[in-house]
Amino acid sequence: MDVFYTERSKFKLKYKSCPIADFGLAHGKFRAMPQDRLAYVLPDGSVRRSQNPNDYWWICLVTMKGEELVLDFGAYVWDMGLIVKAESYGFKPFGMAPAVFRNRELNQVPNLEAQFVEQERFSVLKDKDLERVINEFDTIWEGMPVCLKYAESKLKRELNAFEKAAIPEWIRSIFMNLGESIYENEWKKWPTTTQICIESD
Repeated sequence: MDVFYTERSKFKLKYKSCPIADFGLAHGKFRAMPQDRLAYVLPDGSVRRSQNPNDYWWICLVTMKGEELVLDFGAYVWDMGLIVKAESYGFKPFGMAPAVFRNRELNQVPNLEAQFVEQERFSVLKDKDLERVINEFDTIWEGMPVCLKYAESKLKRELNAFEKAAIPEWIRSIFMNLGESIYENEWKKWPTTTQICIESD
């Protein structure tokens, strides 16, 4: 089964009642305390450090009113123990999934906003090369070289073999799950309020 585009419907991304004007990737630092950083002991006895908090990426969104939102899936490894009930959104195998949606309510939590130190930002919605993938190719796979080139230009390095193999599979999974929810109108059944849990140590 391939990933494809259709012209039968158009959808507008909104936050509450306000349309999203732009979304993209933010790059910077996550203020992780030393005691919250994981280390992995491998089968051969060697130890590998966890992800580098000084080289961190997250999703950013901006509404038409200028309100900025953060969607993050990686800070769980630094003891950011916020998880959401994913099954309600069609991701049944996961049950619960780590996620931080930093909106106006969550920004009221002391020191949370300071955890994310943004150094640069890249628009996805307004990027001309990615727009060409949507407008000129019949399937996302035809435009995959453009997507990989976009990733390398932002990372400022060449993707390794694992990344080149994994990124298309991630995109396939996202398109299949989200695409089915949109075109089968499953999204209309999603809860209006996300169920958030805090995982304690």
